[in-house]
Amino acid sequence: HVMGIEPFPQHRSHLLAAVLEPHPVLSDINQQCIAVFSRLGVSIEEREYRPHITLARGLKSVEHLAFSCQSLISLDEFALYESKIISKPQNYEIVDSISLG
Repeated sequence: HVMGIEPFPQHRSHLLAAVLEPHPVLSDINQQCIAVFSRLGVSIEEREYRPHITLARGLKSVEHLAFSCQSLISLDEFALYESKIISKPQNYEIVDSISLG
């Protein structure tokens, strides 16, 4: 479920996100990503994992767009997209998807 739309990761951030209710599948995906990145030598942020969907970034102010919407939206599937800059507009391709149902 989407718990709310808010600035992310902090109240004064310039990124607007749909903050998701924690889910075991999303936590497992996060742990798998950490393991892969660690093996590749990529540094990992040490902050707590907060599942979210980025809606917009680079805005001057997003605080006025925040609202709570718990239980209004259910997510049944998680999809990982690859961004391919072939032409404008940018092209996105689904790499993999996982059912959350």
